[in-house]
Amino acid sequence: MSVETFSFGKVGARSTERIRLRNKNNVEVHVSNYGGIISSIRVPDNNGSFGDIVTGFDSVDGYFHPRAQYFGALIGRCANRLADSKFPLNGKSYEVTSHLHGGLKGWNSKIWKIDDDSKDSDSEDSTIQFSLTSPDMDEGFPGEVHAKVRYTLNDVNELKIDYSATSTSDTIINLTNHSYFNLATLSTETDAVKEAMDHEVTIHASKFTPMNSSMIPTGEIRSVESTPFDFRNPHKIGERIDHSYDQLKIGNGYDHNFVLDSQDGSLSLAVEVFCPSSGRTLEVLTTEPGVQFYTGNFLDGTLKGHNEVSYPKRSFFCFETQHFPDAPHHENFPSIVLKAGKVYQSTTVFRFG
Repeated sequence: MSVETFSFGKVGARSTERIRLRNKNNVEVHVSNYGGIISSIRVPDNNGSFGDIVTGFDSVDGYFHPRAQYFGALIGRCANRLADSKFPLNGKSYEVTSHLHGGLKGWNSKIWKIDDDSKDSDSEDSTIQFSLTSPDMDEGFPGEVHAKVRYTLNDVNELKIDYSATSTSDTIINLTNHSYFNLATLSTETDAVKEAMDHEVTIHASKFTPMNSSMIPTGEIRSVESTPFDFRNPHKIGERIDHSYDQLKIGNGYDHNFVLDSQDGSLSLAVEVFCPSSGRTLEVLTTEPGVQFYTGNFLDGTLKGHNEVSYPKRSFFCFETQHFPDAPHHENFPSIVLKAGKVYQSTTVFRFG
């Protein structure tokens, strides 16, 4: 195991750090205490050549661009969308800042504390823990929240993310990581869009949550049967993405919450991905009831990251494990209320092959 810390640049007058986790197979994961960002994941292809499989930048400056602010970031307090930027709780309506992924200044833009003792853990794995205190009414959310996130890279090439949080009063919590993946070996000569669309994806979900024209769930839980959302058997991402199905038109591609078949809170296999050109695989396991499958529909090619690779529309994709978007407005969705004094816990594992 190996854990090393490097400068990641400044946010105003405050310094940020990049922590490199490395296992015995030389697989590397780079995370930052700025936004809990995963800035790099380097894994081998079927020829043993290492390459980066996520969007990212070499310093914090790259993440200030509006189209990059969620790249690899820890999203909180509330991932995804809330209708009209408000929610009901205990008979009261709370209005939050313009709401996508935690508000105007969500946890993706916070500098997290690096817990010093986490580097000296007894674990044989490479691990680092960050913590954050979010004050009462931060972005409009009630309760002072104390949150922790631990990133652990083990020697079987699994990146485990453990989230926990407590609050001084009842609030809502829905945390996720917003990494963008492309398992191909990318360079300036590569057609990243074609590579992304050729990935074969399996999602262990028999249902999904349709959304309205504002990309807010309608409350319906719909079967994937006979729709382009049926990934229960492997399909290439690009195979049906331009189908005339109304939900694909609304999302400009896939940008939807899938209702996972496992709903008991156990760590279960949610997603499997295979890249034909590199032979790399990705499995996503989670304790969460849902996963947002997003195909980079709003990337526009203006940004360049690792190895000067540009990020055009649909060149990367996300699997954001989560409770369902806009849950407070739908009684049939799993609750995201965190009661005062109770502990929120969630785990997601990215397994690389």
